Amino acid sequence: MTSLPRWRAGLVALTTISWLASCSTELRLHRAGEGDASGPGYQAPYVGIPYPLMYTAYDLEITHRVVKCEFGQYRITTSVELQGTVTAPDQDNMFLIDPNSMYGPFKSGKLSVTYLPNGAVASLNASADDKTAAMVGSLVTGAIKSRLVPPLAAAAAAVGLANACPAGGGLVQEALTNMPVVTYRLGELSKDLKAKGEAVKGTLALITAAGTNVPDSLKTTYVTQLEALGQAQEALAAAKKESKQLLDTVSLVDRVRWPAKSSELAYTLAVNQARAEKKWPNVDATRLDVGLALSGLRTIGATPARLPNIQVDARLGLPYRLARTGTLRVCEGPCSEDAAEYFAQNGPVLQMGDVFYLPCRSPAFTSTSCEMVYADTGELKSMGAARPVTAAEAFSGMVKDGATQYSDYRIARRAYEEAEAEKDKAAATAPAVAAAAARLSAVAAARLSAVAAASVEPGAAGATVGLAEADAAADMLLATTAVLRRSLPPASK
Repeated sequence: MTSLPRWRAGLVALTTISWLASCSTELRLHRAGEGDASGPGYQAPYVGIPYPLMYTAYDLEITHRVVKCEFGQYRITTSVELQGTVTAPDQDNMFLIDPNSMYGPFKSGKLSVTYLPNGAVASLNASADDKTAAMVGSLVTGAIKSRLVPPLAAAAAAVGLANACPAGGGLVQEALTNMPVVTYRLGELSKDLKAKGEAVKGTLALITAAGTNVPDSLKTTYVTQLEALGQAQEALAAAKKESKQLLDTVSLVDRVRWPAKSSELAYTLAVNQARAEKKWPNVDATRLDVGLALSGLRTIGATPARLPNIQVDARLGLPYRLARTGTLRVCEGPCSEDAAEYFAQNGPVLQMGDVFYLPCRSPAFTSTSCEMVYADTGELKSMGAARPVTAAEAFSGMVKDGATQYSDYRIARRAYEEAEAEKDKAAATAPAVAAAAARLSAVAAARLSAVAAASVEPGAAGATVGLAEADAAADMLLATTAVLRRSLPPASK
């Protein structure tokens, strides 16, 4: 086998290192729909693994209820309940991960994304392995607001009666009249059911104590009591159903998840007029508006309607949000500065926080693992990256060291050759210059030997000391030679 000359071997090593350095990979993603050059109205296909930014939303239940009629007006109470805080995927900031971006000539890629049922990211684990070497519940119930709601202007009100509903509100009036009766009956039936249950327990205890000699009369009593208990249960169930129907007649319930978009900061939840009038004829539903607002920690002044557009540069890495404390206000009508509130709740709000980036890159000959884990609330729970040294990475380090040593050897060899040429020229000049040049040549020869020793046994103590001494001596001799040359007459140089 023919070996390459030293300079060619060095060139091959350096070329190999340069090519392998270009084999690094990084996890790449882009905004969904980005790069669409097909004109307006064209929906670019979504290719990749969905990775949305997440934002905080709230599940609210708003209940409006007619509690009485007064002189042709409905008296309606409104209550708002915060049933939970949820994390939702931000459709305005949806990205697509290219899973192939972690592959390379010497790499296999692995990418795993876990999602919550609503599509929000629960965890992400991206890894590139080197192959060269073998609702969180937060129940809050706000204050109950009561108001008189006048009928629509076109409706004729029965103003002569203190408990009259607006025109057409007969079913509402009937429900309001029957509800106290049904409520009282529910209480009595509950008491009766409890008493019958206790009677059954007592008879069963007597039967147990009698063992095998249970009198027939006791058996008959037990059967009769069981039948009575069943009838009481049916009567209570019927009363509950009637109560629910009456309650449904006088109640209007809305369940909402807000905000619908991460940029929304204020919203007025209006009751649909047609829907309200179907239950309560001639009601003016505009009087039932509930305002929602989201802001930073309580501040003076009006809340803006929307968050400003955020700029997310997916080229920097995996974007994620860190929550900032905000305040959810629920108001009677639009949430102005002095609006009456049902409640105000402070807590972490993802869309109000800053956007950070986790770069996930894997240089050549490495195995890189990037992890992001989110809590159920959508807040970042843990993140990190690991890059253990692989056998290939160690090999590449040795190749780079060898190339560096080879380069040092070439420099030392060139210095020695130049010193020898200087010595030959100085031999015909002044003796002092000739002597200095000769000593410089000897030092260059010593340095060349030291470099050669270091390349055979890198890090050897003797080699390191030899290089240091040779470098110091060479610097001194070069300075001495230059001084001597400048001190000689022109003819002697």
